[in-house]
Amino acid sequence: MTALSTSAVITQAALGSPAGIQAWTGELFGELIACGLTQTNDTGQLILTGSGATATTNATQPASTGPQALYMCFTFNDALAGGNLATTALNSGGTGYTGGPYTLKTATGATSGATATVSVSQSGGICGNLSAIVMVSGAFLAGEKITVAGLAGGTGANWTAASLSSGAPVIFRIDVGGGSAVTDPCIWVTLGQGTNGAGTIAGAAGTTRMTQVCSLGAAPVSLVTAYPSYYSYNATTATCLVAMKFGAVANAYLLQFYIHRSNNSAGAPTATSVSLYSHGYSAVSYGTVYYNQGSQQTLNYANSVVYPTLAVSNSCQWPAIPQNATAALQIYGLTATLESSTVFIFNGFYFNPAFNYSAFIGVAMVSDIANGTTVSTTLVGTEAVTMISLQGFFGAASWPLGVVGLSVMAVYE
Repeated sequence: MTALSTSAVITQAALGSPAGIQAWTGELFGELIACGLTQTNDTGQLILTGSGATATTNATQPASTGPQALYMCFTFNDALAGGNLATTALNSGGTGYTGGPYTLKTATGATSGATATVSVSQSGGICGNLSAIVMVSGAFLAGEKITVAGLAGGTGANWTAASLSSGAPVIFRIDVGGGSAVTDPCIWVTLGQGTNGAGTIAGAAGTTRMTQVCSLGAAPVSLVTAYPSYYSYNATTATCLVAMKFGAVANAYLLQFYIHRSNNSAGAPTATSVSLYSHGYSAVSYGTVYYNQGSQQTLNYANSVVYPTLAVSNSCQWPAIPQNATAALQIYGLTATLESSTVFIFNGFYFNPAFNYSAFIGVAMVSDIANGTTVSTTLVGTEAVTMISLQGFFGAASWPLGVVGLSVMAVYE
């Protein structure tokens, strides 16, 4: 579990170039895995070659608008994510098995190490789904690979923990491709609590999930400039950050999203809800307040409801910025928050549906904390976290989240 940064060019001459899309998607997925996220066992995912910022994928086609079959899926592996397997775990192949049905066999989670006794049917040499599941030890992770010992004759069978009957899973899919033009990098992030084993993300009830589009609707300013990127996943704070290529679009990150759990009064993560933030590219005005399009949503585990509900594509929806209702003014009209050598970071908040101050996201002024600068702070309770300043989180180049405006603070450790 770590925070990583890179400074690299975005190499595609055009996103229609297989080598180009393989490179930027490889960095994205390679860095997330290097940070400590667990890739799920879903079938149909992109194949990653190499590791970290220099990894590549086998993506060969540019995407048009909308989700495409160019994706990878990840699951949180923090203490709150684990739970008991549901009534079945989905078969993922294998051939040549004989005998069966198998009973009282030991199933083991490849990442979690959790174990359960299971039954497995067999037909035509292919194993079926796991059933008659009885937990023995540990807690499984949604989406993780499961193996079963003691099956006769065959090879290659494994299973996917499609859903859990307890715990607070965070499982998400990232689709990659182009936006309104194939030269505009774009990702779709879909977050929920389970999977169908083939890349479809769902909530506990099979329907509740959050889908947000991340795109600035523009090609990179330069194909030879090395732009900084920041990636982080931390299983202690239960946070995940992607902030790719600052400056590839003027004064903003090319692609960016952030995930964090709810928190208690001490500032520790809880299993009540999980929030997803992303940026979009269309600036909109409500009254006299100028917002750049971006989204914040929260999924409540108790009732499997998402607050607020968005269209399939992003809408301007993040009410967590305390600002004056004038486009030319920042937090309550301030031009700086420096006072007695103290820089202030204002809490972000989330709704699940109750109003809560977040321990894991805040807002500062770029004039106080420059983009890419890290600070140690405590937003709620007594839990100190390292946060990074992310100027123009929603891609804004002007007020209120712009060059001389506000900067979102996200956990980076």
